Amino acid sequence: MYVRIPKNFFERRKSGFSIPLREWLRCPLKDWAGDYLDINKIKNQGFLDAEIISKTWEEPLSGKKTRSQNYGQ
Repeated sequence: MYVRIPKNFFERRKSGFSIPLREWLRCPLKDWAGDYLDINKIKNQGFLDAEIISKTWEEPLSGKKTRSQNYGQ
């Protein structure tokens, strides 16, 4: 591979990347995620705390800083 790709490409440190999750959850994935995170469905299943799930789901929709934006600070 060194013939086509420079050797330093393979020997550098790993670097992370971010995805625009907040934007996705506010627009293209909103309906899909909202169906899965419906508070009534979660309550009926009885496995998770529906109030915590609902509160967490409201974070990206509100436009406030989300938990994922706090990582690494």
